[in-house]
Amino acid sequence: MAEESSKEVPSNETRIKIDNKKLMDQFWSLVSLDEGVRIESIKNILEELNNTNNKKEIEYTVQRLVKGLSSGRKAARQGYATALTHVLLCFDQINLAEVFEMMEKFNSVKSSFKGQEERDAYFGQLFGVLCLNQVINKKKFDSFNDISKKIMEKLCYLMKKKSYLREVVANSICDILNHTEFQFFESNYKPLLKSSLMSGWKSCTVEDVMITLKVKSLYQDSLPDTYFSEHWNKSTLLHTKNLEPLSQVLRNPCH
Repeated sequence: MAEESSKEVPSNETRIKIDNKKLMDQFWSLVSLDEGVRIESIKNILEELNNTNNKKEIEYTVQRLVKGLSSGRKAARQGYATALTHVLLCFDQINLAEVFEMMEKFNSVKSSFKGQEERDAYFGQLFGVLCLNQVINKKKFDSFNDISKKIMEKLCYLMKKKSYLREVVANSICDILNHTEFQFFESNYKPLLKSSLMSGWKSCTVEDVMITLKVKSLYQDSLPDTYFSEHWNKSTLLHTKNLEPLSQVLRNPCH
């Protein structure tokens, strides 16, 4: 893999001021319910940042997009997330580790949050790490390995934290595994997914089964059969003798 280029932005500034009205105006269009308007706005943001090549403007853009991930306005989260992904892909000088920390800061759940406000913050965290994962998958730098592990840690946390996040997070984890070689899975993801992979029929959720089936399908030639049979009765989870416990899990998805 290629080596990651030198990183400079964004900084840890919490307030960045810019006077580029043309750039500023685009952020309002990102929350439009019209997908075409959002796409045009993203194109304009990228064009303006490329034209000016202004470090502060890039910092401001990243920070504003990260903050917008927790917006409760319709279509806003989609607009901000798509724009953020494209900005991170287009500007190699952006430090992804700092962006992750920025997401942790600006999309954290405060003790005062209730109901929808809390929900928006959790979805902001989810959209944030999924943005980063898309960027990492496309850039494929070895130096992103630490961030990849942090992303998986965050996804595991979110899956356990809120039931309404479980399905989408489990699907996201499975998608990440589709792009992960066994060696990296073994040393980084396997310990994080231990509670799902070893939950067994008595305590598992539908999502645990989904993740375990994905791991088996991808890495069955590298993992011993006993790794699965020890906790799932058989090395093949979908063995006929496992149909009864599987049906119990499916009947009680919130188990």
